[in-house]
Amino acid sequence: MPTVITASPTSGSGIEENGIVPKSERDTQHDRVLQMLDEAEAVCSTTFLAEYIPRAGARIWDLRQEGYVIETRRCRQHKHRTRQIEYRLLARPGQPRQTEMALT
Repeated sequence: MPTVITASPTSGSGIEENGIVPKSERDTQHDRVLQMLDEAEAVCSTTFLAEYIPRAGARIWDLRQEGYVIETRRCRQHKHRTRQIEYRLLARPGQPRQTEMALT
């Protein structure tokens, strides 16, 4: 008996039949963390959790290993009940470190 192949509703959409987007077509957590650090002055650890990046600290470590200079400090954006941290991108690999703006 011949096999009949039909097109699935996800054909051509970049989504495999099991509903998973191939890795080559999605941002990695590494890329998302770097983008978030680039776009904001500082990013709170709870913001990473809200964006479904539960191991952002590990991705920050990876970025530091690549030469990014990232500051870790207590969160100044929110009034948390527990100690939360935020991260700031100070410099990319090969760039001089950004300095704090002097208050005059």
